[in-house]
Amino acid sequence: MDAEGSLIANEGATFRITGRLDIDKPGNQKIDWNGSTITVTSTLYQAIEVNKPSGRTTMSDLTIDGAKKLAAGIFIKTVSDFDNVDVKYLYSTTQTTWAFRYEVTDIPNSQGDSNFTDCDCYDVESKSNGVIGDTPGPSRCLIFRWNHSGSTSKVTFNGGVWDGAWGDDGDIFQHEQKVTNIHGSRLIFNNTVMKNFSRRIVKGTGGGVEFNNVTFKSPSKSHPRLVSSVPSSGMVAMGNFINSQDAHGTIFDGCTFDNSLGYDGRLVINRQDGIIVKNSTFINASVAFTTRVADVEICNNTFDSKSSIYGYNINNATGYTGMISVGTNNNGPTGFIRLPDGKYKMTNCQ
Repeated sequence: MDAEGSLIANEGATFRITGRLDIDKPGNQKIDWNGSTITVTSTLYQAIEVNKPSGRTTMSDLTIDGAKKLAAGIFIKTVSDFDNVDVKYLYSTTQTTWAFRYEVTDIPNSQGDSNFTDCDCYDVESKSNGVIGDTPGPSRCLIFRWNHSGSTSKVTFNGGVWDGAWGDDGDIFQHEQKVTNIHGSRLIFNNTVMKNFSRRIVKGTGGGVEFNNVTFKSPSKSHPRLVSSVPSSGMVAMGNFINSQDAHGTIFDGCTFDNSLGYDGRLVINRQDGIIVKNSTFINASVAFTTRVADVEICNNTFDSKSSIYGYNINNATGYTGMISVGTNNNGPTGFIRLPDGKYKMTNCQ
């Protein structure tokens, strides 16, 4: 990994590592893994870290097989382009497990555009003990953090299947915004499939996220990996814990919320403003407002006979701080809008 320029692995090779691989030399670096696999035979925390002082890292055609002995996959701290880089079979009894972790920070080379194409995640798990927030930690396919205010970045995930985040706190994707202003930065998902989870598919606590033609699918209630006593917290939960206009603007466009197997189908909107849900399909799934909600737009969606728009654990007098705009072009069963009068309005929208 210390070589500069281009590297090509032997086709289909297997690399057994005993320590973390650091990609940290200056300059552009292209690594064609050529269909090879990185794996471990003894317990290890993390496989790869990308942290270049300058230059872009390009990687392709790699599988990281954690063999249930590796806890974490790839931590991306500087601009990168990945194509067909997959991570599977992560497990830990003492630490957080994650396939990909990406942070935009004050490091200049972390600020900019990155692209990830057809990068899959399969079966990440932290040990269950019926408690969240303790030592075993959560399990994630992706942890993403905005930790920088001052420039604009765009990080895009195209395609990819993210399948299985298990344990007490298993979320497929966790999004955090640690700064007030991200200056129009965007995290974009196009045509990604996110499915099978114990707690949530998405845990969002900020803004600047776009989901375009993304499929969210829950497991069945009898799935054999659902062994934790901790209840689920929604299929997709979008909260906003930063009171800033720049933390708004989450968009769901052309998405499918598929709870046909019956585990948890809620799109939970909590402390959010400026969120848009449009052109999407809800299958035994619902838009569920809770705690506090401001301006939201719900347009041109299809709700099946088991789907609705409603609120729960929300004070009708103080919890609605804006207006929920529900398009007349939404298609749903009679009575699918179950919001209190005066807290929403019917509108013409696209």
